[in-house]
Amino acid sequence: MVDDYLLIANSPILWVITILAVLLILVQSIAFLRKSFRAGNEIGLDKEVLNLAFKTGAVSAVGPSVVIVVGMVSLLITVGAPTALMRLSYIGNVAYELMSVGFASDAYGVSLNTGALTPKVFVTALWCMAIGCVGWIVFTALFTNKMDKILCKVTGGRKNLVTVISTAAMLGAYGYLNAGYIVSFDSNTVALAAGFFSMICITLLHRKTKNKFLNEWGLTLAMFLGMIAAALTKVQVI
Repeated sequence: MVDDYLLIANSPILWVITILAVLLILVQSIAFLRKSFRAGNEIGLDKEVLNLAFKTGAVSAVGPSVVIVVGMVSLLITVGAPTALMRLSYIGNVAYELMSVGFASDAYGVSLNTGALTPKVFVTALWCMAIGCVGWIVFTALFTNKMDKILCKVTGGRKNLVTVISTAAMLGAYGYLNAGYIVSFDSNTVALAAGFFSMICITLLHRKTKNKFLNEWGLTLAMFLGMIAAALTKVQVI
């Protein structure tokens, strides 16, 4: 059974599917990037501003990418390399993927480790991963292009109110994501606090010095400083 599971988890057909999926993401990313530059030119943004935005976004992605790569190790051991690469390329949430595998293994009454998994558990885990994230994908596909109209209707077209609501929604979303880490009082709290205060210091320093490096690398530096602070507490960051 274990051998069958490992053969399925690392089978050539899964590698082919994964490569095609990752290629699709790359094509979409390039298409979105081209459209973004085109839209920026249409609204009058100069090339320097567009290049700065692109560079800042690319650099800011380094921190989260490192976290995902580190987390991929645990998922790779559980569901194999192809599935780990595909899921984290699309969703990028190791905790969600491992939770899906945990649900599948619990349903069959087995432990969450490679030696105990079976083909049935593996296939069930894949279904859990896929179905569990369908909700927000469907909602995004159906309603993203309508949110602007809804927001304008709610605010009566007042631009200042649109800005306030958008900012409040963003702060609320990030607050919700971080609330659990704030009250956990462990290494996650240390990482969050260190990253938060680091970002404040970096932002203030950038405003004073106008240093482009701080503007481009600020978020990434804050993330790494948060992780370093948590590591110094000698408690594993989850």
